[in-house]
Amino acid sequence: MPNNNWLDEHWKKAHNPNYLGTFYFNDVLGAGANATITRLAQEQVFNPSSRREEQCNVAHFAEGILPLILNKTACKFLSALSGDNRPRAWVGAKIFIEVKKEKVKGKLETVLRLGDYRAGHISQAAPQPPAPPEPSRIHCEDCNNFLTPFDRDGKTYSPQQLAKSTQKLHGKDLCLDCLDRAEGRKEAGENNMEGFNDDTNS
Repeated sequence: MPNNNWLDEHWKKAHNPNYLGTFYFNDVLGAGANATITRLAQEQVFNPSSRREEQCNVAHFAEGILPLILNKTACKFLSALSGDNRPRAWVGAKIFIEVKKEKVKGKLETVLRLGDYRAGHISQAAPQPPAPPEPSRIHCEDCNNFLTPFDRDGKTYSPQQLAKSTQKLHGKDLCLDCLDRAEGRKEAGENNMEGFNDDTNS
């Protein structure tokens, strides 16, 4: 779903809006934020530089701020803080996240850095992105049961794809059982899925 507010937000937010970046500070988090790690995970993250998804180590926090992609510098800090190189030992660590200006490959860049937890610092939680809306459930127009996902030729098709196919074949939303009856092939145990092809993915 398009973000209608993108014209009024930092341009970097459009690339990875689900993860913490320098663009969340000042306006949202102020000078920095205390954070407590609740869990760590390896997640597929889109890299705007390579235009590909990459597997990254990600820290999630108790304070409600967005999760942070852990680069090598962050991992080294957490190893030193916990005295353990295993990410499992970093759960529960209390840290301070702030924006700094540092030279990266000879250029002055704005980067996120981890530091010691600052007692008394009041962190403002960054807003979490809204959860994508769940697709509405579809009723079969013959039996009134819900359409359900099904497998065919090693692929899983959604209720929306089934409805699109039965609309094309019969002009209404049908479950697989009612499609069998409509095609008169219940005894043979076959589904007439002519016209049900990859164009249902569109």
